[in-house]
Amino acid sequence: MEKENIQGICWWFLGFWMEKKWLSFVNHWPSRRGGEAISMPKRNAAAALLKQEMDALREKNPNIKLIAMGDF
Repeated sequence: MEKENIQGICWWFLGFWMEKKWLSFVNHWPSRRGGEAISMPKRNAAAALLKQEMDALREKNPNIKLIAMGDF
């Protein structure tokens, strides 16, 4: 299993289960504390980064199974 940190926002774990390649993104996004006006730009940036990483992986390996979990 491989593991990597993406800019402190999430970790991903690569493994195999039932002969299929799976990649899990475990997210820890910026807190909503301080109000929506302050937190939303940071949370939108985290969402954009997650989508960018998932899209890039899907482009390289269309059959990979992706899971995103965490405190969205």
